[in-house]
Amino acid sequence: MINFSHALANCNLHDLGYKGPQFTWNNKSVGTKNTQERLDRMVAQAEWKYMFPNYQVYHLDFLYSDHQPLHLTLNHKPTRNRLRGFRFESFWLKEEDFRETLLSSWPSTHLQDPLAGLSSCLLSCSSTLIHKSWNTKKFGNTQNAIKQQQSVIKQQQSVINQLYSMTATPDIMDQLNKAKTTLECLLKREDLFWKQRARTD
Repeated sequence: MINFSHALANCNLHDLGYKGPQFTWNNKSVGTKNTQERLDRMVAQAEWKYMFPNYQVYHLDFLYSDHQPLHLTLNHKPTRNRLRGFRFESFWLKEEDFRETLLSSWPSTHLQDPLAGLSSCLLSCSSTLIHKSWNTKKFGNTQNAIKQQQSVIKQQQSVINQLYSMTATPDIMDQLNKAKTTLECLLKREDLFWKQRARTD
């Protein structure tokens, strides 16, 4: 570590700090064999820090890898409020009652114009899914739901890290596996949310 610090100093590189969990590496052993360290970091020269004074480094959550990913933002840009129409959310398909809700809101039409009939059905579905609060009841406001999921993910990750440091009894291993499963489901739902927005926004 001393040699690494000397190398950074010789190159005029500075640690950019971080927000999030302290450690970026976990050997995922249980009990006394568990080791956690901050092995991963971002560094830059003073000139770069001057060019991007609003930078921020985040330690993200990890599940499959023993290293946490690092995320660097250069500038915070406020989002503009935009009026949005109906948006189909991919993660709705994961819900057990989605198909039943969709079928019950798809009316029988007798319009001669097929496009007009389809439009009428889509309006009815969007009204049920959005305006009649199916989505709100299931997930709340989408942005708030994602923030809540991110908070739950952090809590689950904290639970997993704590369980790793405990003695590996069958009960502890069962808790660890349940926490991993819950975290994986939350991460998949969040991944679907952002993938869809990466294609359309």
